[in-house]
This record gives sequence, C-alpha cells and structure tokens, in this order.
Amino acid sequence: MKTKVILLSFIILSFSQFLFAQTDVVNYPSFTGKNSIDLHFGLFDNSGQSAITISSTSVTTNSTNGFMGSLSYQYWIKEYLSAKLSLGALLIETKTTTGIINVSTETATLMPILIGVNFYPLQISRENNVLPYVSLAAGPYIGTYTKNEVAITRIVTNETVVESTFGLRIGGGVDFLIGSIFKMGLGVAYHSVSDFKEPIGGDTNYAGTEYLITIGFVF
Repeated sequence: MKTKVILLSFIILSFSQFLFAQTDVVNYPSFTGKNSIDLHFGLFDNSGQSAITISSTSVTTNSTNGFMGSLSYQYWIKEYLSAKLSLGALLIETKTTTGIINVSTETATLMPILIGVNFYPLQISRENNVLPYVSLAAGPYIGTYTKNEVAITRIVTNETVVESTFGLRIGGGVDFLIGSIFKMGLGVAYHSVSDFKEPIGGDTNYAGTEYLITIGFVF
C-alpha cells in the first residue's frame, strides 16, 4: 500500500502544478443552478495488508487493499453549496487458495450509495476557479462476498453473501476549473462504516481512508 500511496502522491503533485498553471484565464459565471457529472478514482486504505501463506497442502494469496472508483451527480443549490449523489465501487479483498485437489477464489466488494453536500467557502465571493471544499455524505454501504471453488473432480461450489449497513463519508479537497465546463480535482475522505452482521470477506467493518482524483463536466 505504501508504494501505491507514494505513486499516487507523485501523480497528485504533478497534476496540481499543471492545474495551478491554468487558473488565470476565464471569468467564471455563477454556479447556482448548474450541474456536474464527475468521475472519481483513487486508492482506499482500510489498514489491510497483502500476504502469501504457504502450507504443506496449499498456497494462499490474500490482498486487502484496492482501487476505488465512483460516479457522482452534483447540483449547485447556491454559489457555495451543492447537493451530491454518488455511486461507488471498491474491491476490498481478494483471496486465492490453490490446494492439492482444489482451487478457490474469494472476493469481497463494497458499494457505497451516498447523498450529501459540498460546501465551497471561497465561492461566497464568486468567480474563483480554484475551489476548495468540505463534504459530508451518508447512505447505505452494500457489501458482497463471493466464493467459487473448483475441485479436481470438477465439482463446482458457489457461495454469495450480500449485506448492507449504514455509513458516513467526511472529506475535503480542491476542484480546479479548466475553461468554463471542465473541472479536475484532488481529495481525501474518511468512510465511517457500521459493522456488517456477518463477515464480508475477512472482516465485518471496512472503515477507511480514500485518496481520490476527480474529472468532471459542468453544464
């Protein structure tokens, strides 16, 4: 995970230098009543680890950190306040076990469906193209666990568990307007998620920190 964070940090720094060079061009109109479709992608860290376990009968590869992506719709109620609906997907755990007579694959995913608001303090004075913000959102987190096992006898077994729980997403970041219709941004957020009743993968709780890059279209 440390390697991934270092790589993402390098991308963010390079990205920021490029965007700050674009911030002296356009006189921006009011945002009130405008919409935005945004694509977010980055890394999610719930303090897990990747590991390979070898025993006399099997080899197990387990990874508990992954990439996260989401799609969101945003509507500006006021110049400095927007409502936001987002749908995300995160691969939180993959586990493959290769034994003498069987191979099994286990996958755990998390899908947050969140409604919330973004607050842009600098937009109180309008006509800014560098827009720092704080955000708060809440909604269901749907966890899905699947296990597929194939034995040497060609017997296939499948298991699927789907659960939902409630969670909050608290974060902040900065959006950069490029021209009058495009935006790119950087952000970080913490997901505070209630426990699942049954384990999804190897755990019942997947609270963690998200580091993200945003690409959006304003209309």
